[in-house]
Amino acid sequence: MQRVILSVLLLGFLVGCGDIGNSDGKKGPTSTGSRVGLSSYGGDRYEARKVDIQALSYITTNGTALDIALSDDAMVAYVASGEGGLEVIDISIPEYPRLVHSYDLPEYVNYVEIKDGRVYVANMLQKQAQYFKLYAFDTYNPYEPAYLGYDNGSNGVGHSRVKKGTYLYEVGQEGLQIHKENDSVYYPAGSYYLHGTSYAVAVHKNYIFIANGRDGVRVLKTDVTEYVGRVH
Repeated sequence: MQRVILSVLLLGFLVGCGDIGNSDGKKGPTSTGSRVGLSSYGGDRYEARKVDIQALSYITTNGTALDIALSDDAMVAYVASGEGGLEVIDISIPEYPRLVHSYDLPEYVNYVEIKDGRVYVANMLQKQAQYFKLYAFDTYNPYEPAYLGYDNGSNGVGHSRVKKGTYLYEVGQEGLQIHKENDSVYYPAGSYYLHGTSYAVAVHKNYIFIANGRDGVRVLKTDVTEYVGRVH
């Protein structure tokens, strides 16, 4: 019976997560950091306000930080840490993140998502993979999620690209790129170089949390005020 209930919960998650994040491999317009940018998608030249980005803090992880998701109140970050399993980081004070719990899973995990009070962690051989094993945790205690079980699933996406308000945040081999939307076209607004490959990004207010591979989790801060004060 428990297996049946878990399968139903996981099925509901899979149906609802098809439009979360982006892992289609398509690159957006490359940010040059200049004030004036011309979108590669076309459109008129537009003056994009330069976003100020500063390094705030970082924390090393036990494994390779490959994906990241924030709790609804943005007090906790859940990291898919490759060989390190699922790692739980207290980010209630972004300047001083700390690792509070970790789960050693039998699979190499590179995907994490939060939905309806549960954390789902998955193993995907590559971002385009259509078949993977999905682990589920209950977040009644967000700092120590309770393991529910696993099931096989399909359709998964990563979080290398996230949209908040009219800003698009994208990470990759060149670190962080920020684009500003104007009339449905994105223009370069800022960039921040990070060593190695950045795999995933999560944003809360003007704080940016990046899963930066073997470099762990990096925390940046911007002067974007468009959605500060609103919880996303």
